[in-house]
This record gives sequence, C-alpha cells and structure tokens, in this order.
Amino acid sequence: MSATRRGSALDGDARQIAETLVRASARVDTATIGDPFLLGEEFREMSQSDVARTFGEGFAKQLSAVEPGRWQGPIPSSFGVHFVFVDERAKGSLPPLDTVREAVQREWLNARRIEAEQKLYRTLRDRYQIVVETPSKAAASESAR
Repeated sequence: MSATRRGSALDGDARQIAETLVRASARVDTATIGDPFLLGEEFREMSQSDVARTFGEGFAKQLSAVEPGRWQGPIPSSFGVHFVFVDERAKGSLPPLDTVREAVQREWLNARRIEAEQKLYRTLRDRYQIVVETPSKAAASESAR
C-alpha cells in the first residue's frame, strides 16, 4: 500500500487489509485490495540480496522471518507497506566455476588494476610535499571587494 496515496489513512487501511487476508487463502486478487505497484504484484525466486536492493535492508530482514504458507504484514519499505505471501523458500547454492569463470577473472583483473593504480598514486604522492596556506584576513577582505 502506498504511503503517498493513503496518507494518514495508511494504518487503518493496513489493519483492514490484514483482517481480510487472515481469512483469505493463498489466492487473492491483490489488485482489488491494494494499490498498484510499479514493480509488479509477484516476485519469484528473489535472493535476499535482491530483496534488500529493491525494498531495503529492513524489509529484507523482516521478510526472512516470514513463514511460508500464509499472508503476513504489513511490512514497511520505502515504497509504503506490503502484505506478503511466501509460497516456499529455496536454499541458495553456489554456481559451478565454469558458469562464473569469466566474471571471476574480470573481477580479479579489475582488483589487480585498482591495486596497481593505488600503488602508483602513493608513489607519486610521496614525491611531493603539499602545503595548504590560508589567506590572511587583510588579503581576504581585499579580494571580497
């Protein structure tokens, strides 16, 4: 539910929707009881990091505690409040190296490049002495005229 659309009625509307969902099954026409949501009504196979990136860390943390099989909420995010139904949780796994080899190599080479640049910058910076002088009050007042 959109905090912008509902304004001060948000809490009352959220309580009313919560009561409706307690009596409902998994199949509810959410478009008839909630507000339209730009990102869609259903999200499938989202990792916790994707949820956090989309809805915020607080939302992702609360969502991780939601038990599958029933409607729960309201859970606040930067978009408003949400009622969620988790069908199932899938255990994450690491992909085989062959499927991520190019990305790993690219990241490793990028890290090496950044490390080399930082070493070069340190070497260059060590060759110079930086002195910051503040202008005297008399010179500052003359330049202000």
